[in-house]
Amino acid sequence: MESNHKSIVLAAICLVLFFMVPVPVCAQDDVVSSFQTELSSRYSWRGIDYGTPMASGTLDIGWKGIHLEAFGGSAFGNGAGVYEIDMTAYFELGNFCFGVTDYWLNTDNPRYFRFSMPETGHLWEAYAEYYSGAVSVGWYTFFAGQDRDEDDNKQWSSYIELTSAGLELAGLTWQAQLGIVPWSTDFYGTSGFAVSNVGLRVSRDILSSDRLSMPVYMQFTANPVVESLYFSMGLTLTFE
Repeated sequence: MESNHKSIVLAAICLVLFFMVPVPVCAQDDVVSSFQTELSSRYSWRGIDYGTPMASGTLDIGWKGIHLEAFGGSAFGNGAGVYEIDMTAYFELGNFCFGVTDYWLNTDNPRYFRFSMPETGHLWEAYAEYYSGAVSVGWYTFFAGQDRDEDDNKQWSSYIELTSAGLELAGLTWQAQLGIVPWSTDFYGTSGFAVSNVGLRVSRDILSSDRLSMPVYMQFTANPVVESLYFSMGLTLTFE
């Protein structure tokens, strides 16, 4: 019954967001693309620390607001041999974005084409995001895959993230992030409503043009749930 209640709440939120969507601005008629590579000294995601340096790349192709995105990341150093592949389809309507992502990590199951439970290494997630000039807000929920508790019940693990726009100060760009888990889930290690991610990123562009940017950054990430603080630094190269 609890899972049914959560699914009803999620559906209601999605409906509210849908009917709040303003008439979309005219999307681009041409196919657009961007490509980004990143080197990071420590890979962390939504307050979860994977403890290894990571090299990753993201390719995004869009047309009239519809996008396909592929992400691939490989750990190196002590984590060599660990890699992740994510596929996302999303569309943009005005200041809103709606999408579905397939996450796969080879340590969960090295066979990529296993999609059925319980052997699959995949997680499927639906999300909705809203962007304003000052902050972006996103709601993310796993709806299929290995998101199961110890009794093999679906958890509907969800995550809410608020990210500030970059603040230019003293020649640097400052950006804050807050992540919230709304209910109990084994995936994020929470027993109820919890703040699981508090982050601060400071970056500076060392190369910038109309089609190319290359910021370096340092980031502090705190996870109050496990009482941990992580530090990472890295380099991002983006082509548009």
